[in-house]
Order: sequence, then C-alpha cells, then structure tokens
Amino acid sequence: MTTPQQTLFATLPAELRNEIYSYLCTSSSSSSQHPSTTALPLTTKTYNLPHTTLTLTPTHTGSTSLLALSKHNVLEAAEYHAYLLTHGISVLVAIDFHGHVSTFDARHWADRTSASLRKLVKKYRWLANARVWDVRIVWNPPAFAAQHGPWGRSGEIARALVETVGGFVRGVSVGKRSVDFRARWCLPRYVASLNVVIQGYLGIEGFLRPVGDGGGVQEREVVVLGLEEQDGRFSLERMKPGLLRASLGSRVEGELLSVVNERALWRDDVAGGTLLMRTVVEGGKVAWEEPDCKEEDGQTPLGLSVLRNEYLQGRDAWLARS
Repeated sequence: MTTPQQTLFATLPAELRNEIYSYLCTSSSSSSQHPSTTALPLTTKTYNLPHTTLTLTPTHTGSTSLLALSKHNVLEAAEYHAYLLTHGISVLVAIDFHGHVSTFDARHWADRTSASLRKLVKKYRWLANARVWDVRIVWNPPAFAAQHGPWGRSGEIARALVETVGGFVRGVSVGKRSVDFRARWCLPRYVASLNVVIQGYLGIEGFLRPVGDGGGVQEREVVVLGLEEQDGRFSLERMKPGLLRASLGSRVEGELLSVVNERALWRDDVAGGTLLMRTVVEGGKVAWEEPDCKEEDGQTPLGLSVLRNEYLQGRDAWLARS
C-alpha cells in the first residue's frame, strides 16, 4: 500500500521553500564536520590510471534529517533532494601519484582521465551542477627516482593533472556557472627532504602559478606532510643525504579518501599538513599567501626556507614574463 504524501509546510509558496532548501544546503547549517554522501546516487568512484590512482567522491553538507523523510513520502524531502543535486554538491578528488616522472605522459593521462570523467557525468548528470571541486594530489613517486621528465619538473606535472580535471569541470559546468576550484599538492616529508638536498628540482612555482578562468575562486596550495611528527618542530634542515632513506616512513600509503558511515573522510595526514604557499584568484585579482611558519626563535626553518626560496624565484621570473 502506498503511503499518502505528507507535507511539512504546505502553505508556504515554492519561493520560500526554496529559500529554506538553500539555507539547508550551506555548510553553516550542517552539524557534522565531515561532508556527507547521504542520498546521493553516486558514493565514490575510483580509477586506476597510468602512474596514478584517482578517487572521486560527490558530497554535500545539507540536512540528512530532511532527506531521511523521503521514505515517509514527504513532499519537501523529495523537493529538497532535487534542489540539493542542483545547488548543493561539492566534489572531492584524490589523486595518488605513485609512478615515474621520467616516463609520465601528460597527454595520454589527460585523454584517459577526461574520457572516464565524461562517461561518469553522462551517467550522473547532476555532477555537472557541482559548485565546488576540491582536488588533492599526494606525491608518492619511488624514492630517489628522477623528478624531471619530458613534461617538465614535478610541479609542472602536478599542474597538468589539476588542469585536466579543471578543464573538464569548466567544460561540463551547467550554464557555465561559477565554480570554486581548489587544488592542493601534498608533499610527503621524504619528497620535501630530497628537495632541500637537491635544491630546485620540484618546480613548486609551476604548480602554484595561478589560473583565473574558472569564474569562481581558484585556489592552489602546497603543503608538506609529516613535519608535525618531529617533536613539534620542523626538521627538514636536519635531513642529510645519508639519512634520506629513514624518511621513507613518511610515504603516504593506503586510501587517501574514503566513505565511512556516509561521511567522506580524508586521511588525517592528507587533511592536515604544513602550508608552504598558496595562491588565490578571485574577481580577476591574484593573492600570494605565505603563512607564518616560524619556530620559537623567530627564524623560518632552513628546510622550509629552501622550498620557499625556490618558489619565490620561480614566481618572480613568471611575473617578469607576464
């Protein structure tokens, strides 16, 4: 027997109901610190691509209580679900780069990834409505492998991964609506340590160089993982070539992004990290942000200084050319 349809506020016009649904779609109305996958037709999708593993998880921060009323045939629950899929979706993307920079083919990766994402959006068309995309790349190449290849240094390759996803997002966005696009490049401690010893090989400025054609806020940042594990102090300056093998314990292993009890969870180390640099493009204006990251004596740790100096030199050179 079909349950008779019920209503919560039948006397309210559709415009006011939409105002309520809009409020419930915002993060400020969510009681959970983790985004939810409740009631979404797609929970997560993983692709094993050349040199990488890509995991995509659609999420929202809406009212799971109202969504739960769908099983009781409540009109507003159905309306809210449709509104959420149109206006309240954010997409989390985790990319684990575990291959060799020297043999990576950015064009081939872009073709494979774009084709896979197009098929996914064709099946789940509401993904094209997403207002926020959050992409995090964890750099896990084999230890001591070459970090420069046909497609440039590591930073240029990480940028190519991000631009593949970003280009796809801009291409499928419904009505070419404004989309906030955030990209984070996560460097495990062993990678950052190598960069301190072999100065200038990562190409950090290549990743952080801003792109402002997404319509919304375009944010890129580089973080170093694992520094907080060193007795609360930054320790890259203490890493010597003979000790680099000991730092391999900082490699990020396992799933970067998972769904547990309908909550999307980043691994703790990927969710955190020490912010190195950030660029933000909003309204056509570029902001370059360097957080205060000094030790108790007021000095920037040598290891982070090397990384930041590489970035600043590359940034200044880029600004001079633009």
